[in-house]
Amino acid sequence: MKAAAILRFGGLAAVFGLAASAHAEAPGQVQIDIANGCFQRGFYEDAAEEYRTYLSEYPHGEHAAVALYRLGESEYALSNYEAALEALSRFLSVESDAESRRRGLLRKGETLYRLERFDDAAATLEPLTRDADVETRCEALYYLGKTFHEAGNMDAAVKALDGVAQIAPDNPFAHFARYQLAFVYISTGQLENAAVEFSAVAESGADAALRMESRFRAAETYDKLGWFDAAVKAYTQLQEEFPGSDYAERAIYGHTWALFHAEKFSEALRAADRFVIDHPNSARTVGVRYLRGNCLQQQQKYDQALEVYREIRKSHPDSEFAELAYHKTAWVLYLKGDLNAAKNEVLAFLDAYKRTQLIGEAGFLLGTVEMAQGNYGDAYEEFRLAAEKYPNSEFGADALYKSAECLALLDRAEEAAKTFEAFARTYPGNPLAEEAILRSGDARFSSALFAEAVDEYKRILESNPAPKVEEHTLYRTAIAYHNMQNLSASAATFQTIIDKFPESVHVPEAYRRIGDYRFKEQNDLVKAIEAYQAAYDAAPTG
Repeated sequence: MKAAAILRFGGLAAVFGLAASAHAEAPGQVQIDIANGCFQRGFYEDAAEEYRTYLSEYPHGEHAAVALYRLGESEYALSNYEAALEALSRFLSVESDAESRRRGLLRKGETLYRLERFDDAAATLEPLTRDADVETRCEALYYLGKTFHEAGNMDAAVKALDGVAQIAPDNPFAHFARYQLAFVYISTGQLENAAVEFSAVAESGADAALRMESRFRAAETYDKLGWFDAAVKAYTQLQEEFPGSDYAERAIYGHTWALFHAEKFSEALRAADRFVIDHPNSARTVGVRYLRGNCLQQQQKYDQALEVYREIRKSHPDSEFAELAYHKTAWVLYLKGDLNAAKNEVLAFLDAYKRTQLIGEAGFLLGTVEMAQGNYGDAYEEFRLAAEKYPNSEFGADALYKSAECLALLDRAEEAAKTFEAFARTYPGNPLAEEAILRSGDARFSSALFAEAVDEYKRILESNPAPKVEEHTLYRTAIAYHNMQNLSASAATFQTIIDKFPESVHVPEAYRRIGDYRFKEQNDLVKAIEAYQAAYDAAPTG
């Protein structure tokens, strides 16, 4: 092998300044020079082979430690991580120089990270974040942060990655660390923090590729946050900063969708039309056509939207957008009021895409159509299945609420009450949660279960509801107390309505009910007359 290597690389001797005569008496010098030459030129596979030859022939040679370290580096560059780990471990067993050992430990820690041996990687890297020069500390913190991220220790990942920027904000690893930190924040649902990090890298002195990627990720994150103007701005910046790049095309695509999400449908349509003209052969064109259908649908141009969706299904039958367009077709038919056609379309969709990820959404649509047709029993079953089997679908929460509404329409009041309660319990942050509790109380009220209705109403009042909700809930509570013959509590609740909502439409009735209570229960004619007079004065007719 040595002879073959000398023949192969003999022509490089002059390039590397490896005159044989200069080192004729150094054992293995030519071999190590050839290996080093390959390594320095980035020929890592050849370098690894030459270093192995040197180590085989000169295991205790003058350059054995260097050969082991660079063998490890070469194998690392080739993604041969087990071989790299073996070489680096051997290097550390023979190397005594502190600085060289730190470099070897750093690469060993990174190799352990690549091998997904996260505990070992962390144990190797962590000491280097303290007892080393700035460059080594930055790189160690960067890989330590990535290690913690992969291991699921998000707090430690944030601390490590943020530490790079704290130590040396202009270090190249600081830019990569902030980029990785953004992904940690995404993993934990902290999209605002992620957007800040991506934007910071995009505005930094990082290399062009990283800035371009970061600008795109920032725009994507803004879009997910619902900050559509910021998303549009970031996509526009990306197009201006890196025209002609693949990211520029992706930015135009994202820009168009951001306009749609911002409900700027006319602008989104114009942007979509430009994209199709400028990029007729792009793989993203079908996605833009689908977006056009969505814009037309939102503008209630249903026939045009149907035409777009059907064209996508015809011309791109194997595209993911064909499935989406099929589903949207059923929705548009429903929105047009063509309920029978919508029902047939959604059933055909479910038959054509038995493994669709949209089965929950399709079930919700089918329930919506059945409900619109007055088929409350069938609608309930569709909503129930969508809520139970696909709670994480787009309409999972709505399906549960609608199932409760169907039960109420079917006069299954107790079941409706329990389902409304389940909705409020499962989705406490949903805008319909308070209404669900109210509806639960109403369902029990209609079943003459007034005490249970009062309990539901109290739950709402204790949750600091919106003023309008509080007003209506107080009124329902007062009526429930009245029907329970708890006239004292009823009168007190009506008085609360008067005090808190003096302009309420319920004020005249509240005074009248209080007057009845004063007269019939307290035998206080004077106060009763005062209440009746107040009711008369508060009435709209005077």
